[in-house]
Amino acid sequence: KVMGASKSVASATASVVAASKQCMKLTEESKLVAVDYSQLSAVQVKKLDMEMQVKILELENELTEERRRLTRMRKMHYHGDGTTKRRKLGRTRLKRTIKIN
Repeated sequence: KVMGASKSVASATASVVAASKQCMKLTEESKLVAVDYSQLSAVQVKKLDMEMQVKILELENELTEERRRLTRMRKMHYHGDGTTKRRKLGRTRLKRTIKIN
């Protein structure tokens, strides 16, 4: 009975993962829909331009912060005993979760 239940759980998990991947793919594809800029007003184009610039700046700032974290981690590992020390990274940095896309 346990083996059967285990196989059922594994099968259900696999289908949930497959459905999730399909949803992610559809979401990404919907972002790639071409926009006909010739049909937009000057105000709409300017608004889109500004939104894109904001998004780019946010991503650049996030990338810069992650590079700093990586540098600190490497410095600690190189200069320390090979283990991550809580006092160097700070408590909030250790608790931060990593986003996986």
